[in-house]
Amino acid sequence: MHLAGADVRLTCDASGGVTARTDAGVLPVATANGLVLVWFAPGGEPPTFEIPALDTHGWSQPLFSSVTVATSPETVMMDLADTVHFTTIHGYRQVTPAEPLTHDGAQLRVAFTMLRRLWGDRLGLDQQVLFRCWAWGMGYQVAQVEYA
Repeated sequence: MHLAGADVRLTCDASGGVTARTDAGVLPVATANGLVLVWFAPGGEPPTFEIPALDTHGWSQPLFSSVTVATSPETVMMDLADTVHFTTIHGYRQVTPAEPLTHDGAQLRVAFTMLRRLWGDRLGLDQQVLFRCWAWGMGYQVAQVEYA
């Protein structure tokens, strides 16, 4: 794995503990919701917040996916506040804030309603979508998408 241009090696011990090492030393690690999160900060300081456990009661198993995109964590975070990007990048229309963007330390929350064209333009049907996102730090986000 690469992080900030450095090769990161993950090792697990018998009790399930995870260690992240680079040539420069050990990096802080947290495990949350089935993920291993490696923290990189100049000076090696650990994060000042914790990733909360997801309440999955009543939900299907979370979907995990990985997409490689030429971007930065800062750009991804800025896109949460940029309603125009939902239209130009993702194809949504009539993007409207449903809740104001708020932040509390390292956590950011935002919600939008928007329209999504079903099956491209072939059917001409729009689906209303409620998109909620919570983010912690620069690298962990949870998105909840509800279709009307």
